Amino acid sequence: MVLLAVLLTAATDEGGVRWDERIARVLPIVPICVALAAALTLAGPRRRVETFALEALGRSPLANAAGAAVGAGLVGLGLALLVLLDPGVSVHAFFPTLHASGPYVFDGGVFTNVATGWRVSEDGTLSLPPAPGSIVAGFTAGLPPHGRLAAALVIALGSAAFALTVAQLPRTRRMGPLALLLATAALTTFCLQAAATGRLPALATPVPSTMLLLGTAWAIVRVRWDSTRR
Repeated sequence: MVLLAVLLTAATDEGGVRWDERIARVLPIVPICVALAAALTLAGPRRRVETFALEALGRSPLANAAGAAVGAGLVGLGLALLVLLDPGVSVHAFFPTLHASGPYVFDGGVFTNVATGWRVSEDGTLSLPPAPGSIVAGFTAGLPPHGRLAAALVIALGSAAFALTVAQLPRTRRMGPLALLLATAALTTFCLQAAATGRLPALATPVPSTMLLLGTAWAIVRVRWDSTRR
């Protein structure tokens, strides 16, 4: 799912972008990719037949879904470690901001941006900058304090929370967990935007995922406790 997201990004971006930058743009949606991967693993008629057979033998639905959740979550954990340990991995996509990129100079009927090299002709044609990836310099600036750590936590905690929530779909009403996933994704996006503009500290961005993870973990513990008592 992460690879598919990278390919879709490459097919729809502005062109002339390095592949490492394309991959970096996908990192904020890794938890969503993890959730989709876990959901696809648990879907399908063959999987449902296997699940019914295991449940008939006494295995709980949550235990049947645990493998898919753990496997998908480990992908997010690995990417989070990569972001945290490798300074070369860009995390600017987590904190998108627009900044002034320098004045435009009008010469010979063409507007040229001095900082980025973008050229706008008289008919409105926009020419790419001469160096691949140089557009990034005009639209990104420094990260907020602890931005890299916050990005890694968003990936790790979000992947774990989303995967565990998807694992509960077979034994619950689907609309409840789906609503929680959508709400967490929306709140995380809001926190990232607020952190990018200095309205929130960067370390506040993993809070929605942390709350979902704690709530999901508590629900799992409660189910296990109830089944043990029975």
